[in-house]
Amino acid sequence: MIKTRGKEVNTYVLDDRNFRPVLVMAPFMFGYSFHAPALWTSVLVGLATIAFSWIEGSQHDSERWEYWTVGILGIVAVLSPFVLGFTSLTAALWTSIVVGVLIALFAGTKLSMGVGHKAQY
Repeated sequence: MIKTRGKEVNTYVLDDRNFRPVLVMAPFMFGYSFHAPALWTSVLVGLATIAFSWIEGSQHDSERWEYWTVGILGIVAVLSPFVLGFTSLTAALWTSIVVGVLIALFAGTKLSMGVGHKAQY
């Protein structure tokens, strides 16, 4: 929660967890589920980032490997249209790029802010 102008604002809206399901649902929402590389890249990267988010939330250690992994998956999402050849599918291209950049930026921000670093007692 952040307090702004006397009101508390939920920072969850600004979290990358909101963008991860978009990758899983995008092929069906934006109509590129017929293209196997675009479909499976989107679904698998989305499910992997959701899984690593769940792992990060369930572990109580000071490791931050989950953020590194999710950041790398964001970069994979950005590069996949060019590597796997689905740049001609505009919806798949821009969904992968925009969501991948957002996921990588949020993971990088969490790493730079030291999120996940817990004090040892």
